[in-house]
Amino acid sequence: MKNLFKTIHSIFSSKVRKANRKLQINNCIDLIDNQQFTLAQAYKKLTVAINDLEAKLKDAKTEAEREAKPEVKTVKQKNAEIIETTLARLKKSKEGIAAKLQKTEDSRVVLVAKKSLLDSIESLKGMTSNCFETTDFDVDTIMSEIDKTIRDIESEFQANDELNELAK
Repeated sequence: MKNLFKTIHSIFSSKVRKANRKLQINNCIDLIDNQQFTLAQAYKKLTVAINDLEAKLKDAKTEAEREAKPEVKTVKQKNAEIIETTLARLKKSKEGIAAKLQKTEDSRVVLVAKKSLLDSIESLKGMTSNCFETTDFDVDTIMSEIDKTIRDIESEFQANDELNELAK
């Protein structure tokens, strides 16, 4: 009776671990998607601000050139310099956000690949006999199951190709 409870507990723990792992990966993917959305919005806002400041810089420089009074001209030139430094800072921030977007996309791709791998392993376990679930399984049995699955898939591809040829 004690062994039965241990077995039930072991099975339940295994199922819970698998479910938790999948949920953790899904949560990470969702968090990265949210982060990408936020970064994309910030990138758009920076692009709009940069374009607006470039137009204002052009106007400020033309106004400074047209100004006849030297005191007002120096103030307008200072304003143009301030706009230039702000513009440079915003462009640097935009590059940083673009780099973060790329990093999050790379992380997202890795997590999606891991999730896909876990799903395919679970699928492979479901397609095969119980050789994975016994405690004394051997490598040859696993390899033969994998080879059989690959042969079945290749046969399906070959049949699909032949059917496509016949349909032409």
